[in-house]
Amino acid sequence: MSEFRQATADVEALQARLGQLQQAITDSAVDATLAESFSYILAAIDGDANNTMEKFRARCTMVDPVTNQPRFGPKMLAKVQDLLRRYDDVKLSVAEDAPLRLQVEAKINQVTQEEATRKGVEALKEREAREAQHAAEIAKDQELQKLQQEAQELEAERQREKSLRIEALSAAAQKIREQREKERAEEERQKRLEEEERERFNASIPHGKEGLERAIAMLRESTGSEAVFRQSLLKLLAVVSNIVSSPENAAFRHIPKDNSHFHTDLGQYVGGHHCLLALGFKELQQGDEAQPKAVFILEEPDLSEDLDAWSNWFDELKEMQSLVESKL
Repeated sequence: MSEFRQATADVEALQARLGQLQQAITDSAVDATLAESFSYILAAIDGDANNTMEKFRARCTMVDPVTNQPRFGPKMLAKVQDLLRRYDDVKLSVAEDAPLRLQVEAKINQVTQEEATRKGVEALKEREAREAQHAAEIAKDQELQKLQQEAQELEAERQREKSLRIEALSAAAQKIREQREKERAEEERQKRLEEEERERFNASIPHGKEGLERAIAMLRESTGSEAVFRQSLLKLLAVVSNIVSSPENAAFRHIPKDNSHFHTDLGQYVGGHHCLLALGFKELQQGDEAQPKAVFILEEPDLSEDLDAWSNWFDELKEMQSLVESKL
């Protein structure tokens, strides 16, 4: 490309940029191309484009040293002068005091301020957003700490309630144990008292004929009539006669205290139980602890171990049988 064509292209580019400046001045909205076009024009007229134009300007007055004719022909000179005029129009439009330049610079300052304001607003919004996010994170952490604290307090309360329940259960269990121990001790005391009472009762009348005489006398007095007394003696005679007839039969020597037949005929009267004691019976407690039963038991001496003792026992029974018969 020739130098003139290049210069023409440069001027056309400057004119296009100048047109953009003029259009931007009239528009209410200003975009970033305003500053770019203005900078482009200033750089061109202060740089290579201006140097090229000044060369062409100088050549317009030059003559050929050989022919002494102008350097450019009439047509070329007209083209160059038109190009220089167009360039000068652009240059004058952006001169320091030119109205267009003042307007452009004002617009650029406005854009710069607006951009600075916009960036400031954006920076403020970003800062506020960061602060809000930071505050939200702090609030979230505080809420999490609060929830953790509440969870810890709730767990501590559950543990405290659990400890209280355990203590209450332990105290209740201890109270139950103490009550059971007290009841057991009372039962043992009652058993001892009952045992002592049985021992006193078993020792309340002598064993043998003397004791039987006293018991029969008590029986006579408590029955209140001769007929009832006789019926009681018959029951007593039946007891001793069964034993004498079958001393080896333990059933005859085992009489439950609550036996209805025995109670009706003999046991209900004072002296009835004493008659059994005189025969050698002992009141004992049998059965389990839940339902103990009082029984009268007459122990038989071991015949194989002591024949004399057994013989004396049996002879004494027969004597007391005779004594009962004599009272009828």
